[in-house]
Amino acid sequence: RKIFFFLFFLLLGLALPRGPLASLPGVVTTGPPPLPAAPPPPPPRSSERRWLCVGLHALALERTVGAHITYTMALADKRKKSRDEDAEARPDRAPKIPKTMKEKGEQGRLIVVLDLACLETVKIGREFQLMNADDHQGILKKNGRSIQDARPDITHQCLLTLMDSPLNKAGKLQVYIHTMRNVLIEINPQTRIPRTFKRFCGLMVQLLHKLSIRAANGPDKLMKIIKNPITDHLPPDCPTVLFSYSGEKCVNINSFVKTLPSNKPCVFVIGAMAHGDVKAPWAEHTIAISEYPLSASVACGKLCCAMEEVYDIL
Repeated sequence: RKIFFFLFFLLLGLALPRGPLASLPGVVTTGPPPLPAAPPPPPPRSSERRWLCVGLHALALERTVGAHITYTMALADKRKKSRDEDAEARPDRAPKIPKTMKEKGEQGRLIVVLDLACLETVKIGREFQLMNADDHQGILKKNGRSIQDARPDITHQCLLTLMDSPLNKAGKLQVYIHTMRNVLIEINPQTRIPRTFKRFCGLMVQLLHKLSIRAANGPDKLMKIIKNPITDHLPPDCPTVLFSYSGEKCVNINSFVKTLPSNKPCVFVIGAMAHGDVKAPWAEHTIAISEYPLSASVACGKLCCAMEEVYDIL
């Protein structure tokens, strides 16, 4: 700024007319006659005018940027204060995720395994897509596969039902996905599932190729592919139940979950396919929860509602 002011006054002094005091009105001098007036200085050169304009523009720009920075800092302080007030008024309800095997076995919670999920990618042109029965009927027919083998929408519906439930928001739910291609996926309870099926397909393609999905605002992994088998990730000595329409007995799910220990995790296996039976030899019980065939999403909803009553979650 000092340099700009120096150049400004220097050029201003060069531009002012020069002459003796006698040439000014009202000034009386004594002594020898004045010397003839000097010719007026030449006008400033184009380079001088250019530097003068540059200095003035730089000074105006500095003032504008300074005012903008001050306004931005004040606005950021105001937003931070507002967030702090909201955090004090509203408690943090983010679910706490047990990480060690000891923590997984001590807390009472629900573990859902979506088995035989139809999640498979196919290359169309230069890009990969999630194979589904609506867009890839020709590929399925060419390879002699049934349309029922390409139903990722079932997994999408189940995840929406599970992750949006009050049980998950209270930190009492953990979801695993086991695909037909023997890929095991772990879902972070803080994950927000895309609402549209198209965005869900893009997310699954990214997961299957990059092996994990990270949060946009942090280092946490929202989805990741883990090592098989699923029994290595389940707490020891926890009851395991398999849902099947052809189960050993048909029970009322609200009454059945009350017989399970509430201080230990409970594992439920639900088939995420259109037709067929889930084979889980490590499951202790195989039950049916209705006299009618139910979709996987409805079974997930009934299970979450029953467990919410056990844990007294509204």
